[in-house]
Amino acid sequence: MAVDLTGRTVAVTAERRAEEQADLFRKRGAEVVVATTVHTVDLTGDAALRATTEAVIADPPDWVVATTGFGMRLWFEAADAWDLGDALIRALGTSLVVARGPKAQSACRQRGLEVRWRAPGESMPEVVAWLEAQDGIAGASVVVQLFDPEDHPSTAELVAMADQVTEVPVYRWRRPDDEAPVRDLAHRIARRGVDAVTFTSQPAVRFLLEVAAEEGVLDELVAACNDGIVLPVCVGPVCAEPIAAAGIRTAVWPDPYRLVPMVKLATERLASLGDDSSAIRRDESPTNRSPVRFEEVHPHAPDAQAAMAAYVDELDRRFPTGFDAGDARTGDADALAAPAGAFLIARQDDRVVACGGVQTIGDGVGEIKRMWVAGDVRGQGLGRRLLTELEARSAALGHRLVRLDTNGELTEAIALYEGSGYAEVERYNDNPYAQRFFEKPLP
Repeated sequence: MAVDLTGRTVAVTAERRAEEQADLFRKRGAEVVVATTVHTVDLTGDAALRATTEAVIADPPDWVVATTGFGMRLWFEAADAWDLGDALIRALGTSLVVARGPKAQSACRQRGLEVRWRAPGESMPEVVAWLEAQDGIAGASVVVQLFDPEDHPSTAELVAMADQVTEVPVYRWRRPDDEAPVRDLAHRIARRGVDAVTFTSQPAVRFLLEVAAEEGVLDELVAACNDGIVLPVCVGPVCAEPIAAAGIRTAVWPDPYRLVPMVKLATERLASLGDDSSAIRRDESPTNRSPVRFEEVHPHAPDAQAAMAAYVDELDRRFPTGFDAGDARTGDADALAAPAGAFLIARQDDRVVACGGVQTIGDGVGEIKRMWVAGDVRGQGLGRRLLTELEARSAALGHRLVRLDTNGELTEAIALYEGSGYAEVERYNDNPYAQRFFEKPLP
């Protein structure tokens, strides 16, 4: 039976494929508000892009970073229009190509370019970290196809590691010419006038938040989302980062990170709310079906071991070099047991859906370890609840300060920590997988 969203209102903020997305919701009975918060400026007519293209052809780079499928296709089409398409493909064919995600990979492969590696999490920090680990990168030349020349912090990191970095700006984002619909949407979300709002890019999020601040309704907008009245739905975790940075903890996203799965996820979430939507949404359990309960168990208990195995498996998949828990140099499981530690699992019905532990690493100092949430229940606040529970256990152990480390690949975890009051600090251990270090005073 088709899901009926009659009585629900969904706001769509995208520019590209906005009507396609809106139609998918309308077919399910929802009212749709289209308020494009971002405008794409095509730069393929700029003389600077042609000059850059000619320079790349004349001196092919060692590495090419393809960040978006849309941008790579625009570049190839522009080169074709200048009768430089074949020459550009030949030049790039001598380079090692890295793709930020599957769309960029597909755009390259369609033109016969072999992609050496693709970021599993579709993020630029992954690309930067992977390139940094490659032999010879210090003396290499790198071409980066930019998806926004005004907002590409990873370029600076590449410049710091490579001999030469050439930026290829193909398009950029800015706020729309007519901002009236966006301003109206900011007020509408703030007064709880929509049930869900969808985002397909970081700029779409940022520009809406900027407008809300200008209109004086940012706090109300954040509260409407955190109260569970308005559901923010993102195409992926990278898109959701500015939402977390704004203090909104209820964003959800699909896996895979694509438009149609995003619409499907939003539809399922809204359909599951029933009539008393606000009461159900305020329950931040991962599926809004059964409550989650936390249990303290010994880290050698079967459920704890199974959860930690899932944690290790995920890191092994996501890290470019894999993950070996024995190499992490973070102590053994006994350090997470009483009396100097604590280990929690989160159980929904009979299934373990999350785990995490805290250990003592100094006088009055605790450290959070092995924090994991099952992939199919993410995006509903369980990670934040688990973090809060672990902080409480740490305080109960007499810790005045809690620390944690993480890898740059785990962008959603970093957003959670930063949004939960953790401050970044210098390295405090020799864990070879750790790249970012955080701490937080405990009350």
